[in-house]
Amino acid sequence: MRRTNIADIALCTLMFFGSAGLEASARDATVEEARDLLRQCLKAQRLADRISMHGVTDIEALASAEDRTNLPRRWRAEFWVRRDGLLFDASYTMLMLDKRQEASCRLRDVVNKEVYSSTGRALTTKRAKSGITSTDTAKGFATAVMNESLSMPLDGYFMSDGKRMAELMQDAADLRVAGEANVEGTACKIVEGHTTHGFLRLWIAPAMGHTVHRFECEKGPNDIHFEGLTVSQHGKKIGRPLVGCSAVLDAVKVQKIGEVFFPFGGRLTPWFIHADGVKVGSVYTYQRTKVDLHPKFEGTDAFVVDLPDGTRVTNLDDRDSGMVYQLQKGKPVAVYREFTGDVKGSWPRVWKGARILGAVASVLAFIALAAWIVWRRAARRAWQ
Repeated sequence: MRRTNIADIALCTLMFFGSAGLEASARDATVEEARDLLRQCLKAQRLADRISMHGVTDIEALASAEDRTNLPRRWRAEFWVRRDGLLFDASYTMLMLDKRQEASCRLRDVVNKEVYSSTGRALTTKRAKSGITSTDTAKGFATAVMNESLSMPLDGYFMSDGKRMAELMQDAADLRVAGEANVEGTACKIVEGHTTHGFLRLWIAPAMGHTVHRFECEKGPNDIHFEGLTVSQHGKKIGRPLVGCSAVLDAVKVQKIGEVFFPFGGRLTPWFIHADGVKVGSVYTYQRTKVDLHPKFEGTDAFVVDLPDGTRVTNLDDRDSGMVYQLQKGKPVAVYREFTGDVKGSWPRVWKGARILGAVASVLAFIALAAWIVWRRAARRAWQ
């Protein structure tokens, strides 16, 4: 009887560890499959790393968004994007379609090897009279590709600090292939995982060059939103406490260019959820009209800051010193310090200096008073 029990226990132990090993092997297999799908997806998306493309984005504020009584609900971006790796150049017109049409404007964002520049001007103005610059080109690139109006989500970017979502997902501890699904007639595999930038889910179509036909993003208050700030921290920065945000990309249209597949259209719906319950959302409908995957930029104005020397600019690298900057040979150069007006940052420094001088003066006054008292007492004793 005892031998039978020992044998049963040994058999159960072998079965337990055997099944656990099979589960671990199956989990490892799905993780490896997910990583391979992400690698192939990134390869497809990197076709857009050197590109010249034109397109149109129609934008609409959703009815349940915050009150927009005096703000446009519909506007359109007509864009021309040129990119060569980390060099980025976007020229686009923002047209207000229903209200405040006088606010329609032309904008240009440029990231080259030395500087990030952003300028804007009214439709009736021939040249921008001021701009924003920074020598932090990495942050400038992350800012440029975060612009949903330029159809960047079709290339894998959404609030991801200059990285594609598929790149962020490679480090997810719970990365897996969650299943298969048919998206508008296209067979896709669903890859998902929790990242530092939230929970991400991609629908990848292997038969169509591993292009993404849908994605979902969900961020909680402690997930990174942008520039290393969490959603909650970003809400405090803008003065509206946030508890989360989400986004869905769907209705993706993929076409073939030569032998490769490339996304030409889609629809992005992002939501930002405030602590007071207000949900702010918009719909971006993308249509890329002209795509060149082998552009020639030599001899063109691509990646060249077009502001003339002497243009006053806001230097993002030095916002608080009170220094006034002008553009010289494409770079911000300090020309003088401005103390008049409401110069944020310079007054606290002046006030701090004044407090230090005041403290020193108080100490000197106390020493002088003490010396005077001692002298007076000595003088009285001398007279007595």
